[in-house]
Amino acid sequence: MTILSNNNFTALQKVMWGMVVLTLPVTSFRYIPTFFGASSIRPLAIYPLAILMLLFGIQIIKTRRVELPKISSPLAAFFLVAAIATLIGFLYDPLVLRGQTSAGRAVRAWFSIAIGMAFFISAYWMNKNADDVKHTLKWMYVGLGASVIWGGIQIVVNELSFLDINLIENIQLLFSQRGLPDNGRIVGFAFEPAWFADQIVILYYPWLFAAILTDYRIFKYRWVEPILFLLGGVMLVFTFSRGGILIGLIAVLATALITSRKQLGVLWIWLLSPLNKTDNKQLALRPGVIRVTFITAVLLVVFSAGTVLSQNKYFSSILEFDSATDVYSYVIDASAGSRLAFAISGLNVYADYPWTGVGLGASALYLYDYLPDWALSELPEINRKLSPDSKVVSNVKNLYVRLLAETGIIGFWFFVAFFLGVLAEIRQLYISNKAIARYVAIAGLFIWIAVALRNFTQDSLTFPIMWTGIGIVLGISSGQKS
Repeated sequence: MTILSNNNFTALQKVMWGMVVLTLPVTSFRYIPTFFGASSIRPLAIYPLAILMLLFGIQIIKTRRVELPKISSPLAAFFLVAAIATLIGFLYDPLVLRGQTSAGRAVRAWFSIAIGMAFFISAYWMNKNADDVKHTLKWMYVGLGASVIWGGIQIVVNELSFLDINLIENIQLLFSQRGLPDNGRIVGFAFEPAWFADQIVILYYPWLFAAILTDYRIFKYRWVEPILFLLGGVMLVFTFSRGGILIGLIAVLATALITSRKQLGVLWIWLLSPLNKTDNKQLALRPGVIRVTFITAVLLVVFSAGTVLSQNKYFSSILEFDSATDVYSYVIDASAGSRLAFAISGLNVYADYPWTGVGLGASALYLYDYLPDWALSELPEINRKLSPDSKVVSNVKNLYVRLLAETGIIGFWFFVAFFLGVLAEIRQLYISNKAIARYVAIAGLFIWIAVALRNFTQDSLTFPIMWTGIGIVLGISSGQKS
């Protein structure tokens, strides 16, 4: 038991946690056993996470103490309601769909939640003070740097044909279940472009943007975070992820307006100061070339990003709106018809089972029976999925709708209560006078906004980057109170 009380044990935990954060970009690792059927969410980080959870288990046995976030009650209540809904769902006895049963779907769903909770608890336990956060972010930024390099190579292959695309494809397939898209979009180390965009917006950008707003740095050189922010933006643009880019813009603007209105006001006055007299020495007249350079750089970035995005047919389709076109036709033309159809189908399931839901994981067995009529007549991809030859079992692709359909209104509101509790913790950090608390609060608000929006277009309860970000925020919040 000596090893359990020395610094080596803590150091090993830190190394394993660092490896978890570092490997998060690899979302669909080829060499993870599929115990409960095929899944595209197979994070490489699950290997160091398993070792870390084993170390936590030893620590719990030794200390006989388990610390959980103080706002865990709504989450625990959600799990209880979800378990009851799952048992009741078995009584509904839905038909087997392409070899999948309600019991099998339930096992996969609860296994998925267990993985998500492992990321959440690990992030919470391993981030209790400023040193812990700096340790986490250093590993995180190494992962971002690797993603930028690999994503940059993919851009070169797609845009310049400078390298052999087959070579890059084969390298991607060494670790990922899927190769590179054939539509010019980049994926980094992730399964698909949208997942790479999620990593940038939810995992990396919150901390980089908070560093820029608060001037809180973890590196000696102050230019590191702004450069990483800019490079991450380049990667985000070339994913051509409509949801990712839009959510990123909203999160940046909302976070800046909510937390940094004073700084934005100072910047605006500084930009206009050559045109206005001021007695404030900090806002005194400075060389006009600095202002011109700043404005030119901003306009150049916006113009370049707009030019690249407008040349991509997939992305530009969302801008092609005709006032004479109805909403359904617009959504279909924008290649989002299938998502909308399954979201409506999920709401129809909820309408028939409003209190109990159909059980965790079981909504997929009901979706095809509740599709709207327009989806069957307007969407060829839906008809292909309905074909007897198809092996596809579709999901709702909207976490809120999925929770309504699977756990009913009660389970849904317990999950929302937990999510609002996270926001309350972020507010408490924000009003603190400690630099680390304010820094984490701004990053946490960015994460909260981005996740809240992203959950409209994904339905995974694993979602490692969501649980990791929330866990870090709640860990620091707990550390500040102790």
